Amino acid sequence: MSLKHIFVFAIAVTAVASAQAGTTQLISNGNFETGSLAGWTSATTNGQQFNAIANGGNVPYSGHAVQANSTGGTFVAVSDQNGPSGQALLQTFTKTANVNSLILEFDWFDNTHAAFNGTEINGSQQVGRVDILTAAAGSWDVTGGVVQNLLLNAGSVTGYGTTIPWQHSSFDLSGLAAGTYQLRFANGQNSYFQEFGVDNVRLTAEVPEPSSIALLGLGLLCAGLVRRKSAKK
Repeated sequence: MSLKHIFVFAIAVTAVASAQAGTTQLISNGNFETGSLAGWTSATTNGQQFNAIANGGNVPYSGHAVQANSTGGTFVAVSDQNGPSGQALLQTFTKTANVNSLILEFDWFDNTHAAFNGTEINGSQQVGRVDILTAAAGSWDVTGGVVQNLLLNAGSVTGYGTTIPWQHSSFDLSGLAAGTYQLRFANGQNSYFQEFGVDNVRLTAEVPEPSSIALLGLGLLCAGLVRRKSAKK
């Protein structure tokens, strides 16, 4: 291989490494600015499910008002109901082996009008939760399919007509093994209304900097120069 070819190869390797480095978003439509739940799977036990609604608007089933998310855009996702039921919003993501940092962030509120009383989200108990699930877990799984519970019954118990502020939460999921998972926002109610809001969901994967690959290219170049120099002696 000529010196010219070695130099071109080294530059190409470095360029590829740079293009592959940086951060990647693993969640699509996390801010619901499509005006829909595109990219998400919505599950319900009675037909009343999460909906993308106007930021600061009213939920469709109970008609209750939702406080605007000051850091949100035009739309947010909110669940509500007018009877015993369960609602879940899920999206699948994959952590690859080269990811060295995985950070989940989202805005949320859980406004329940009866006291929380369990862990089930199928409509048998009054619950709000956020989980990381296995890829094969069912929408209502709260046992073996739960890899990590992030929030459980952390909302506010209020009277009817009360709106509560949005909160921002962040979780370091870097310890997850490489594989495919589901992110789930869910709530269940067996007595009274409950509104669960979600917005600005970001799952940021960071891959290693290209230094090691770039150094490989530089090493090949240096090796070629040394070999060429030795051949001339």
